[in-house]
Amino acid sequence: MNETADFINMMNRIATAVDRIPQKAAVVAVNFSKERFVMHNWVDNTRHPWKERSKNPGWGRRERKGRGLLVDTGRLRRSIRIIM
Repeated sequence: MNETADFINMMNRIATAVDRIPQKAAVVAVNFSKERFVMHNWVDNTRHPWKERSKNPGWGRRERKGRGLLVDTGRLRRSIRIIM
C-alpha cells in the first residue's frame, strides 16, 4: 500500500512540473526576445549582429537618430509578452 501512495505522490509531482513548463518556457522566450533589442544581435549557434542603420532610410522619425535599431516608438518591443 505504501508503494501505491509513493507512486501517486510521484505522479502528482510530475503533473505539477508539467503544468509549469509552458509558463517557464514563455518567460524564457520573452526574456530572450527582449534581450535581442538590447544586444542588437540574434543568437543561433553563434551571435549574428544586426545590420547597421542606414544613413538615410527615408522613413521613420529622423529627429531621434540615437534610438536603437528596430525601435521607433517602442511599440514592437512592448508587444513581446506572455499571452495565456
